[in-house]
This record gives sequence, C-alpha cells and structure tokens, in this order.
Amino acid sequence: MYSATLYIINAALLVLTVALLCYFKSLKRVLTPESSLLSQIGVGLLIWLGFIFVLVVINFLMHHILIRPFRFVFLPPKLIISFLLFQLLVAVMEELLFRGLLTELGRKLNLHWALIAFLSAALFGALHLISQPSFIQFVFPFVIGFVFSAVYQKSRHCSIYSIMLAHFLYDISIL
Repeated sequence: MYSATLYIINAALLVLTVALLCYFKSLKRVLTPESSLLSQIGVGLLIWLGFIFVLVVINFLMHHILIRPFRFVFLPPKLIISFLLFQLLVAVMEELLFRGLLTELGRKLNLHWALIAFLSAALFGALHLISQPSFIQFVFPFVIGFVFSAVYQKSRHCSIYSIMLAHFLYDISIL
C-alpha cells in the first residue's frame, strides 16, 4: 500500500526536523507541554471532531462535487497496520515540522502568530500539492494547517501532541 520510499522520506524529514529543533534548542519547549495529558487529548479530539463536522456538512451540501460517496473497503490486517503506521509517522513528522519547527523559527524572528500560522499553512498546503496537484489538494491542507497552527499557538491546553492526535485521526477518517 505504501512504498518503502515514502516511509524513508517521512522518517528522514522527521529526523531532520528533530535535529533542527535540537539545534535551535527548541525541542524541549515543543515536546514538554504545560497542560495535562487529559486536556491535550481532549483538545486533539475536539479539533478532529470539528473538522469531521465540517466535512460532513460539505459532503451533505456538495458531495457530488468535492467528495466521492463513502463506501467500505475491506483490507487485510497487514495493509491496515501499514496504513495506520504510515499515517502516524506522517502526522508526527508534519506536525513537528510545520507546527513545531516553523512556529519556533517564527517566534525567534518575532513574527506575529497569524503570520506564522499563514506561512506554516501555506507550506503545508504546498507539500500536499506534490502528490496531487489541484486547487482542493492545496486549500483543505491550507485551512487545516492554519487552524492547527492557530490553536497550537493560542490555546493554553493545546500541545504538539494534541495537534498530532487531531492530524492522525483526521487522516484516517478521511482516507
């Protein structure tokens, strides 16, 4: 289902992101949240549910234009495990890179939180254009990236782990 090349690319990006966070001495700040684990999980679940609600409304209003009708696909357990592990790797890597590293770089440059969120979201959307170049393939990740970044920066109960959880759940929900 997912090639070894995609795993290797995502793992390499994850290692590079962690190395850069270590270099900028921001790793501890990103990975040690101030809020409790329960509140982090709660925030992650709320973000995910919010996006699912929006997708349900879009599907209800315009399903024949934007989203294909839902159908069950039965996959062997080996493929399901591969899918889940890949989505977890992607969520961890993308959030550490786009929300963790870019937020810390923006803060070091004294950028306004909204500009950090916009730039992070634009790069996040651009990354998704690589796999499928289309307007929708940019817009949805851009909006999701902006919301993730804004919530990550402005919520006192949100951590990088909350965003990783929301991202992982969102990816497995829509795929």
